[in-house]
Amino acid sequence: MAIDPADLLRHHGIQVTAQRLAVLRAVSGQPHITADGVADIVRTEIGAISLQSVYDALGLLVAKASSGASSRRLTGSLRGSGR
Repeated sequence: MAIDPADLLRHHGIQVTAQRLAVLRAVSGQPHITADGVADIVRTEIGAISLQSVYDALGLLVAKASSGASSRRLTGSLRGSGR
């Protein structure tokens, strides 16, 4: 079953933004990617993002993942969904 990334963020209490969605998709496709790599992918997808915004989004995802849900569940559920 494909999971909508926006619904996944909402489920974890994270406000949905274009940048957060793009960061989530980037890390779900490449879980060991660097922040610079995430920024490159996000820029291709939405046009612009600062490296600080990437770090902020990653920090938020990690904080939510470590406060109850595993990071594998937060990002892994998108793998293979074509998103």
